[in-house]
Amino acid sequence: MTTPRKRRRFGSVRQQANGRWQARYKGPDGRERQADRTFPTRRQAEVELDAIEQRMRTGRWFDPKDQATRLSEYAERVIAGRTLAVRTRELYDDLLRLHIVPVLGDYPIGKVRPADVERWRAGRLKVTGKARTRQAYALLRSVFREAVDDGLVPSNPCRIRGAGVAKAPERPYVAPKEAAALIAAMPAHMHVMTTVTLFGHLRLGEVLGLRRGDFNPDARTLRVERQLVRLKDGSTQITDTKTGQARTVTLPPGVAADLAEHLAANLALPSAPMFTHPSGLPLARHHIGLAWRKARAEVGLPTVHFHDFRHAGLTYAAQAGATLKELQARAGHRTVAASMVYQHVAESRDVEIANRLSAFAVPLPKAAGSEANSTR
Repeated sequence: MTTPRKRRRFGSVRQQANGRWQARYKGPDGRERQADRTFPTRRQAEVELDAIEQRMRTGRWFDPKDQATRLSEYAERVIAGRTLAVRTRELYDDLLRLHIVPVLGDYPIGKVRPADVERWRAGRLKVTGKARTRQAYALLRSVFREAVDDGLVPSNPCRIRGAGVAKAPERPYVAPKEAAALIAAMPAHMHVMTTVTLFGHLRLGEVLGLRRGDFNPDARTLRVERQLVRLKDGSTQITDTKTGQARTVTLPPGVAADLAEHLAANLALPSAPMFTHPSGLPLARHHIGLAWRKARAEVGLPTVHFHDFRHAGLTYAAQAGATLKELQARAGHRTVAASMVYQHVAESRDVEIANRLSAFAVPLPKAAGSEANSTR
């Protein structure tokens, strides 16, 4: 006895006289529609219905026959449906509002041609910087990539080779002696913070997001799981790290000892900021920026950015014998897929790498009237 096929919750399929399968469904307006093509098997037709249902649930569904949908309308829906960091969403909104919509926004999504994109990009390059034009092009290309997936356009009109690729300038190498000079030139209350940035390979936002409880003095580990970001309106917000991945970094013995001594001298709750201003307030981005600019001018390294300390520390780790996968783990550059491959390797050798980093550690300057701290 044949088991009757369970009725679908959404849509239906039927076999045509030619043997192919047709998928039918009701749109949000209640009107009956059919997929824009037929399928060789029932299963493929049902998969198409599942995809259409998913697009309806997320607000991304458009009638494939309605290619008159404006680019601005579609792009706004696509971006609204993405899971984005706060700063990234602000950036995308600005790119749409200032660079894409004024020129291409009223175009029907199905009428944008490669020549239109080329003219738009050429015009942007004349009135704005290369970086913003690159970012706007990359966003536009990603929107059309989804339009292709949604069946609104047959192909992506963004076809300019390399137009959306960032070409970051090579940053200067900071030698250990130069790093020592920069640390010494920073205010005394920032010595430990700057050293931890160097050997913990931290981004500035991650430094500001650290809490006292993130440090385990017995294991010498630093848990990096959040960052402090500054929004367009000047306010700040705690978010996940840039990659959305938390990581644990083992510090060299001397650096860990200096951090433990710093925390012991400034008692507070584990949830309190790890680094503070002498006023007692949490250390802020502008505090570090001002001190860093003065320090680099004092030691004759005017082109070195604070972020270059992160790169310097990773370079030292490479010189200490860390593999590329281990460097990615310490830096927090890993993707989820990559972490499954090498995370266990990185964790098993992290202590060994941190011990070797001691060779690059430099003594902290003595504070007036107190015993000298040392990275040992």
